[in-house]
Amino acid sequence: MMYFYRIFPLQSCHELFSKMFCVDVASTSVKFYRKGATVEEIESGNATFLEFAQYVSDTYQIKRDPHWYPIFNRLQPCLIPYDFIGKMETMDTDTQYLFKVLKIDDLISIEYAYAHGKSSQIDLLRKYYGTLTK
Repeated sequence: MMYFYRIFPLQSCHELFSKMFCVDVASTSVKFYRKGATVEEIESGNATFLEFAQYVSDTYQIKRDPHWYPIFNRLQPCLIPYDFIGKMETMDTDTQYLFKVLKIDDLISIEYAYAHGKSSQIDLLRKYYGTLTK
């Protein structure tokens, strides 16, 4: 499960989605998973990654929010005969390859808004997933 929504500061979260959505999910995470949370902490929407991951893990089936579904529930690999599978880690080269195969590479150009070096992504993953206990 790879959910980066709360890894980045609220400012980045605001750019990706909407401030209201992020604060609502984060506030709920703090409310239910931070023992002795004050009203200010709940209203701030400043959840830790662990609190956010616990919320997603415990509620994704109840809330029915597709953002939190495990990828195998969304793509249903046994039901659809995919002929191309790309990876987030190699999205730029996968996209270029797919566009060439489809012969649309001269028609479409993609600019990536959130380009991070691979080492920084790995460091972020280690930092945040390292806080999880299960």
